[in-house]
Amino acid sequence: MKRLVRIVERIIKILFNISEICMFCMMALVFIGVVMRYLFNNPLYWGEELTNLFLVCFTFFSCAEILMNKKHIKLTLFMDKYSYKIKNIVESFIACCGVLFSALVSKEIFSAALMAYNANMTSPTLLSIPLVLPYSIMFVGFLFLSIAFLIQLCEFFPNIK
Repeated sequence: MKRLVRIVERIIKILFNISEICMFCMMALVFIGVVMRYLFNNPLYWGEELTNLFLVCFTFFSCAEILMNKKHIKLTLFMDKYSYKIKNIVESFIACCGVLFSALVSKEIFSAALMAYNANMTSPTLLSIPLVLPYSIMFVGFLFLSIAFLIQLCEFFPNIK
């Protein structure tokens, strides 16, 4: 079980590194777009499309890493008032809800990606990016988010193997 968790953690770290690269590319593309538009009066018509794709990748590939490192937003104002036992109960309930929610969203996004693939759907823009690409990015992000929630839930029950 620990080996499987380490493998999943490595994959999540790789996805996070990809999201960092996408964030850098997104910033560079916006900067180049501004320079091209205002200095050379020649905007990048395809720049906004790629920026949107990078934004999807940055958003969904970073979620699991943020959860694994416990860097997500918490309402500590209320949680600090309670005992350790109550905090564990609340956090395990949140992890249960997170597993269910992210698994359900993964399933629905997978269905949408499959439909986009079968119908050969593309974005109605200049580059005509196949819609299966952003849907697949969202699916992978939510899939690993649900696995991260599951790992977090298993931490509350150490006897599960």
